[in-house]
Amino acid sequence: VADAIKATELLTKHPEIDLQNNQLGIFGKRVNPQQKLSAGDRIEIYRPLSIDPKIARRIRATRY
Repeated sequence: VADAIKATELLTKHPEIDLQNNQLGIFGKRVNPQQKLSAGDRIEIYRPLSIDPKIARRIRATRY
């Protein structure tokens, strides 16, 4: 999983992503960075939320 992420330009576009600290997953199930991929696997990088979802919804609602 980690090698596949490194093979993309994702880490250069988002330097705040740290593969040592962020959890990784495949289709909603957490995996370790050494997990082997199968064809069609969707890799997910779990990060802390930058804003509470309820607050974000309120902010979006006030824009309209």
